[in-house]
Order: sequence, then structure tokens, then C-alpha cells
Amino acid sequence: MTTVAFAGIGAIGLPMALRLADRYPLVVSRHRGGPAEAAVVATGAHLADSPRQAAKSSDVLISMVRDQAQTDAVVDGPDGAFAGLAPGAVLVVMSTLSPEYCAHLAARCRGIGVHFLDAPVSGGVRGAERGELTIMVGGPSRAVELVRPILDVLGEPVVHLGDVGAGQVAKIVNNAIKIAILAVTTEQLDVAVHAGLDLTAMLRVLRVSTSNSHVVEHWDHYYAYKETHRPGGPLDILHKDLSLALALAAKYRVDVPVATALDGADVGRVIGSTGASTKEAT
Repeated sequence: MTTVAFAGIGAIGLPMALRLADRYPLVVSRHRGGPAEAAVVATGAHLADSPRQAAKSSDVLISMVRDQAQTDAVVDGPDGAFAGLAPGAVLVVMSTLSPEYCAHLAARCRGIGVHFLDAPVSGGVRGAERGELTIMVGGPSRAVELVRPILDVLGEPVVHLGDVGAGQVAKIVNNAIKIAILAVTTEQLDVAVHAGLDLTAMLRVLRVSTSNSHVVEHWDHYYAYKETHRPGGPLDILHKDLSLALALAAKYRVDVPVATALDGADVGRVIGSTGASTKEAT
């Protein structure tokens, strides 16, 4: 049976790993210790002291960490996954990263006979818990078919968009649209509240109107962005994603005035500081 290794048991990675542990032999690379590691051990999964050790005992290694720096930490160095992956194994990077960086990882994989896929996800913690993540895949068809049963455990739909990097393009575009919707929703709900409207009633209207969106449907989740200013928190990730979107547009010489304006206005400041009274009553 296919053995899966997993690196990155954070907020989204942990429920992903728990779902995999129910269906596959699972090896988890140690991360920070604490409750997350205890939770995966309780399922019967094994803990490896490094990505290299996890990779040595697996057929497929999934990396679900925050950014490029953390991905480098997973794959590089004497204890990194590249030092442990055997020819024929598959490395699946599910973080949101640049297509160029993924192409670099794919080239390194080819050099050691390893398959590579980029497969970023959308759906957040709830989607991960329910196995309902949208998974956007870039890479060779043969590699996709090798891991499709594993990806099917984690999400629906699993969409193969093209060669390496195609999944990242889809995710970056998705995130840029979400950021724009989040910014304008925050501002306009603030206007409504200051004009004397009840927030819950206003959200009820939006949820059955033409301006409905995932942001509106799950407003309390997105409102929490304001309250998490810690390094590596949602606002930091939002800035990273907007930077990726602007870099992608620049690469293809596409004019993106809305995304550029959001960046110039500091979208994190807009989302993080306005709408102080726009928390829905629960």
C-alpha cells in the first residue's frame, strides 16, 4: 500500500493529515511538537525526526507549509526531503508559491528521478476537515494519476490545469479575487454600520443578493483577519498572496489596476483597521 509522508501540520495541514491517516500508512515530519503531533500519533501515524527521514519511508511526500522559505526548509539540506526521496517517488507541494519556484523544484526532482506536482488548495480549515478542498494541480498527467486517489481523500474537485506551475497560477488568481472582494466588503459593511444599519440584517440581504460571495457567506471567519496581526498570521499571508498576484501579472504584462491599487493602499491596513464594528452577532 502507498505510504504517504506529510510535512506541515498547521491549521489546514493537520486536518488534511488526519484524513490521510484514516486511509494510508502515514509518516509525519516533526514540526513544532505539541497537540498537533499528539493528534496524528493518536491515529497510528509515525513521527519522523526530519523531512529526510519521512521521505525515505514514503512513496509520496506532501508539503503543506506557509511559504517559500518554509518549503526550502522542508526540501533542502542534509535533513531535507530531497536527501531522502527515492526514484519514482512523488513530491506534492500544496502551499501557495510562485510558478517559477515550482518549476525550479520540478527541475530538481527530475534530476533525482522524482515526480513533482504543485497542488495548492482553497477551502480553509473547514474544507480540510470535510475533505472538500478545491485542489488545483499542475504537473505531468502520469504523476497526477499516481496520486489522484490521495488527493481525492483531501478534496473535491481535484482539477488538473496543466503543466508544473499551472496550479499556482489558478490559486494566485483565485486569491487575488478574494482579496479584492474582502477589501470592498469590509469597507462597504463599515459604511452600512455607520449609516445605522444592523450588520446581521445587512449580511442577510447580501447573502441573497448579487453581491453574495464566499467572504459574505463566511463573514465571521474573514472578520477574524482583523484580530490576528501576529507574524505569519492571515494578514501576512494576504500580503504574500497579493505580491504573488502582482508578480504574475507583471510577468505576462497584464494591466491589473485594482490589484495595484489595493497594494498601494496597503490592503492589510484596510482590512485590519476598518470595520471595527462589523463583527456579526452570533
